[in-house]
Amino acid sequence: MSMPAPLSNFLNHHHVEYSILKHKPTPGSLEVAQAAAIPLQQLVYAVMLQQSPQPPHNDKDPMTHQKMLMALIPASHHLDENKVTAALGQPFRIVDRQNLKATFKECQPGVIPGLGQPFNLPMLADTRLFQVPQLYLEDGDNTELIKIMQSQFLTLMSSVPRHDLCISPHHKPNRTIN
Repeated sequence: MSMPAPLSNFLNHHHVEYSILKHKPTPGSLEVAQAAAIPLQQLVYAVMLQQSPQPPHNDKDPMTHQKMLMALIPASHHLDENKVTAALGQPFRIVDRQNLKATFKECQPGVIPGLGQPFNLPMLADTRLFQVPQLYLEDGDNTELIKIMQSQFLTLMSSVPRHDLCISPHHKPNRTIN
């Protein structure tokens, strides 16, 4: 499997300079960083979130109006749902990666690409991602990473809200993901 067409087309359309880093198949972000021999804080970890159910307003299905969004965090940290709620003013919950097959049809099951724009997903980004010289994004395949420089990442993230979304890797609240 290779990079999904929506992601490739998006990068090419925005004239993003990138390279592909191949690595052995891996099950998680720690293993990806080890297999690719990259610093964990430079690996972008995409977490899908869904707006927590609100009481229905005369709707028969309360799930109908739930909003999905992608949060980008460094793989060296954990997402804090409380910080997401504070940043957005409404509660969101983490969606299990295995439940996203319809959203990322062209990707390997369980692999979330590191950009939401090609898939028409709103995004948030953790401020820590803007403090490293280069970044590595998953491309939808568990054997490849997209390497981009910070300047290219800044261009791609120009309209994406930035917030402190993480807690220290040494502290885990009740709901985190990494």
